[in-house]
Amino acid sequence: MVETGGLDCPLLDLTTVERDSGVDTNPDRSALGLTSHHLAYVIYTSGSTGTPKGVMIEHQGVVADVEDGLDRYQISSADRVLQLASISFDTSAEQIFLALSAGATLVVRGSTIWGGDQLIDTMQRFSVSVANLTPAYLAGTFVQDLNRLPALRVVLLGGEALPSGAFKTGQRHFKVFNIYGPTEAAVSSCAYLLDESNASFAGAVVPIGRPIANTRVYVVDAHGGLCPVGVAGELWIGGAGVAR
Repeated sequence: MVETGGLDCPLLDLTTVERDSGVDTNPDRSALGLTSHHLAYVIYTSGSTGTPKGVMIEHQGVVADVEDGLDRYQISSADRVLQLASISFDTSAEQIFLALSAGATLVVRGSTIWGGDQLIDTMQRFSVSVANLTPAYLAGTFVQDLNRLPALRVVLLGGEALPSGAFKTGQRHFKVFNIYGPTEAAVSSCAYLLDESNASFAGAVVPIGRPIANTRVYVVDAHGGLCPVGVAGELWIGGAGVAR
C-alpha cells in the first residue's frame, strides 16, 4: 500500500488494482536470461573525486541490503514506512523496497521538501512506525517531537555523522540504529544499535557499527595491509552490495 504525505493524500491500495493480464506467476527468469548480477539501478555521484560517475548496483546488492533490513528492523505488513529521501539518493531504494518487500504501507513524501513541523505532522497523521532520517533532523527539539509519536518503533539515522549526545535512551520508546554506507555499496554496509549498554561514547560521534549480512569491512593502511586495533586507516568494503 502506498500513501502520499501531501495535503491532498490519495491512497493507492495495490491489492485492489485491476490488472489487464491474467498471469499470476512470476516471470521465468531463466528464459529471459536474467540473473542476480543484472543492474538494479544507476545513481550518479561525485564522491570524493568531484567528477560525476554512475554507480552501478546489481540486484544481488539490493536484495542483500533489503533482506538484512527486514530481519534487523523486523519489518512486517503492519508497519508504515516513511519514504523521505529523493529518488536521486540510494537511501530511497532501501526505504521503498524494505516496505514493499514486507507488504508494509509506504508513506511517500512527494516533490515538496518538508520542514521539521510538517515531517512530524505527517508522521503522526499516517502513524509512521519506521523512519529513515538524517541526523540534521535531530536538531533543536526534534527528538522531543519524535517522542510524541506513539506508533514510531524504529528510527534509522544515516547520511552524516551522528553526534554522540543526540539521544538519551531513557527518553524514547523506539529503537535507534546508526547506519553507514557509501553509494557504491548498495545503501547500507554497517549498522549500530543504540541501547542502554552502549549509550555513552568517549568520542564525539556514534560508531558506525558492524557490517550487515553478506558484507565485510576492513581498516587498512596505505599499502592495503590490515591496521592493528586502535590505529586509524582507510575503510574498505567487500561483499554482495559492492557496485560494479
